Amino acid sequence: MDTIVAAEPVLTIEGVLETFATTGSRFPRDAMQWVLDNWEIAAPSLLALLHAYANGEDVSERTEGILFFALHLFADRRETRAFPALCHLLRDPEQPELVLGDGVTTTLSGIIISTFDGDANELKSVIEAPSADEYVRSAALDALSYLAHTGRAPAVDMRAYLQHLFETMRPRSASFIWSSWAIVVARLGYADMTRLVARAFNLGFIERSVMGMDTFKRDLQRVLDDPARMAGFEHDDVKPFTDAIGQLSPWYAFSDERREDDRRRAERALFAEPVRRPQPPLDLFRDVGRNDPCPCGSGRKFKKCCLQQAA
Repeated sequence: MDTIVAAEPVLTIEGVLETFATTGSRFPRDAMQWVLDNWEIAAPSLLALLHAYANGEDVSERTEGILFFALHLFADRRETRAFPALCHLLRDPEQPELVLGDGVTTTLSGIIISTFDGDANELKSVIEAPSADEYVRSAALDALSYLAHTGRAPAVDMRAYLQHLFETMRPRSASFIWSSWAIVVARLGYADMTRLVARAFNLGFIERSVMGMDTFKRDLQRVLDDPARMAGFEHDDVKPFTDAIGQLSPWYAFSDERREDDRRRAERALFAEPVRRPQPPLDLFRDVGRNDPCPCGSGRKFKKCCLQQAA
């Protein structure tokens, strides 16, 4: 008697989108592979969702879940059609973190590099947007430095642009974007801008808890010692994003360890005594924006501190 083998379920773009939206801590390997294998079918739907989200037409949590995987797949396939809407999204103070989470500081610069369509002005608009997240702006500056250095943005004179940023970039106070500015100066080997970096330190733009002048000089020397001038990019892992499945599948968010940690937390919560947190006076936060420093003095953004406790 012949053995009957159950047929593999046939994926569709609708089923793939549902999988991305609801995957939780399970890595959607099969769905991602289907998208890569059926790009001409999948890309229009993913691009439509990206445009709708960036334009504010569909900002649902479901779409955010889908776009996390979509942005990495766009990068994997070098999908330049995604670039304008991606930059639109990146200028928003909230959307990048909602879609990418930890990817803002790990994979975003690579996504930008891989989807770049040649419009450097679009990318500069992200770097120069004072209301955009400082880590998003930093990722954009990292990406532009790579694109210019490797000839993919030949019209960009990075030395002149970095000098322009020194004169015009906001805020004119301590921010991570200024630390990134100094790192990029070193990464490109611009020794002639050392005094300008020192001025940025003296003006208080660069937080010494993040980096010091000695760190800048060490990073600069690493590049000057490399004839190819790529040592800084290699050290900071600034490069195109490739292999979405291979790079994302090992993430803790999709691991057995994460699922076990979630189970343990759920068990502890089940038997723990309920904790009543005192509610802060509403007047204290009346004029505080979500991205402003928290009034409690923690140093974190309001949305990441007392706003969460008050919710």
